[in-house]
Amino acid sequence: YPGDTNYGASTSATLSQQITAASTNTTLSVSRTSASYGTAITLTGSVSPASLTSAIAFSDGTNGLGSCLPVGGTCSITVSSLSVGTRSLTARYVGDQNYATSSSATTFVTISATSTSTTIASSANPAGLGRTVRLTATVSPSITVGTIRFLDAGIELGTCSLSDGTCAFEIGTLSAGTHSLTAAYLGNTNTLASTSAVLAQEIKVGASVALTATVAQSTYGEAVGFIATVTTDDLGLATGTIALMDGVTILDTCSLQGLDPNACSLTTSAIVAGTRSITARYLGDAAYAPATSAAVVQTVLQAGSTTDRKSTRLN
Repeated sequence: YPGDTNYGASTSATLSQQITAASTNTTLSVSRTSASYGTAITLTGSVSPASLTSAIAFSDGTNGLGSCLPVGGTCSITVSSLSVGTRSLTARYVGDQNYATSSSATTFVTISATSTSTTIASSANPAGLGRTVRLTATVSPSITVGTIRFLDAGIELGTCSLSDGTCAFEIGTLSAGTHSLTAAYLGNTNTLASTSAVLAQEIKVGASVALTATVAQSTYGEAVGFIATVTTDDLGLATGTIALMDGVTILDTCSLQGLDPNACSLTTSAIVAGTRSITARYLGDAAYAPATSAAVVQTVLQAGSTTDRKSTRLN
């Protein structure tokens, strides 16, 4: 009281008034209550009053899954890493100075182990005896982690660890013949084991190819001769086809007859103008593995060119 002419001023004792945070209510809904491991599940938290803007946090038991800021009282996150088992999910509004925290009732979601599929691929099939073959396993879905066993008719050749659903193993000790190879994914808590179909890997005696040209320079449309010679690792006589290649284009073919000197002749007038890299590809036979020669550089002038040239013969 400020007082007046007749009465002096005075002040009351302090009155403590406690203001409690207003209560809130939080609920949780999920896009599905059962799923296989790796399936995306959307978690939606709703809080009232709808005007609240502090975060809603989502948990699986004591493990945090993420949070979001509500708009109009609602927001969502998507998770795909829930482990196999029955998961206990909750949403909690974290509260602020004026509004209290609140948690939803627990929602139970059942996660089952996901099925997988495994494939195996070879870097060379057939491959030469003693040559290194790279075996690659791929497991779907690609989120899969764990170990791959490579087997030859059930006998383990080696293992590798998956990264992004794939891994590889190299081997150079397969004996001559046909090998029944498989890749076996061992599985884990979240993903089921699977085994690839059988890959029939052929191992044959290795071979190499040497290619020579009769001239190093020619004019478009002019016939150019080549000789392809196959050398086998066991010095045996090969049969089968040799293809003369310009990139992926087949220019000519010839056949080996199993006769010394393991060579055949090829001729083409179809090499396009320019500097071309010509190779010979031996397609292999029942005993010997395919092989490709080093490239022979062939310079082909445009037809009608007035450029002087001398044909360089190669021995």
